[in-house]
Amino acid sequence: MTDFSEAYPEDQYDEIVYHLACASSDENGYFVISVMRDIMKEKKATIAMFQNERVVKALLKSAIDPPPALKFPLYEAELFRVIEKIAKNCVVTDHIIAEYSSRYTFDPNNISCGTVAALRIFKEGIHTLMPRFFVKPYITILNELIYSRIKDMFDRQLGSFIEKFNIPKRIIESFEDHIVNGHITELALYLNKKTNVSKLLQTEEWNDFVDNTLTPKNQLRQIKLLESDIPSATALILPTGGKKKTGLAPTASFGGFKGGINAFTKLAQDEVDQRKEQAKNEPQMTFSLQDLTGGSGGGGLLDGGGLGSGLGGLGGGLGGGLGGLKLGLKSGGISSGHSFTIPTVYQADPIQTAMVC
Repeated sequence: MTDFSEAYPEDQYDEIVYHLACASSDENGYFVISVMRDIMKEKKATIAMFQNERVVKALLKSAIDPPPALKFPLYEAELFRVIEKIAKNCVVTDHIIAEYSSRYTFDPNNISCGTVAALRIFKEGIHTLMPRFFVKPYITILNELIYSRIKDMFDRQLGSFIEKFNIPKRIIESFEDHIVNGHITELALYLNKKTNVSKLLQTEEWNDFVDNTLTPKNQLRQIKLLESDIPSATALILPTGGKKKTGLAPTASFGGFKGGINAFTKLAQDEVDQRKEQAKNEPQMTFSLQDLTGGSGGGGLLDGGGLGSGLGGLGGGLGGGLGGLKLGLKSGGISSGHSFTIPTVYQADPIQTAMVC
């Protein structure tokens, strides 16, 4: 259908497409659906060939009443995705989809990828699945689609929907839990901009919730998002190949140059103490705080503004070329041996030599 040396008559193409659609309910229906998907992906102009009533009805029939061998979520999901692609911007299919919508059964207690794909076609299913929006464990792909459907509603439709499910009350109850699903938060923020559509969004209880719970939590969330976008000025040096810890090192402990030196010194001394205990059967690596700081007389690795030179010619202090630095520890100083790299900020592993820069 996408690359023939001689074109077929148009009516013959129509028959090929229709037979493909009917074959979607055969034993090998999943592979037939995959072929249809690939045809439309390979050559977008062929989508128009699928946009007729006979084809859409045959596919919907397969989706609603598949044979036993094809009753699995992946088949259902792929089939509804193909139908969605065909129905997009095609008014011919609207009344057919509306006709078959009542024949499909949504089960809120049995959600799969097929259920979510079906909801993209049968939009009325949101009335059956809305209660599941507030039930743990939250299903991200379902909640995302439900939230999207709610945002697409006209004000009058939204007002009726809110009152049918008493959504403000469900939101308030959800926020009583310490951890709130992100889509519930987004829904609460959205509805708070639509207070005119329902009296349930104008009650004292809702206003109190917005002022004392929703707004403060949203402000805190925005601050955290802002902080996560600011690159850290500090890093920990971990041994190459070492296990990385997912917890971030506290930024406050590395504040300023002196803070960095103090934190480095403490971590280095802790490392020295632990290495002495763990390396009984290995050649002892010895380095002291005096080696690192130079003591009162100076001259150590971290003496004054010479942190950069002390770390192998980084130059100019704290900011000078941390990327790609490799250090080796040897008795009394830095030369070769254990290799170190500088990744993003990770919490130091107790058995690793952690250095703050």
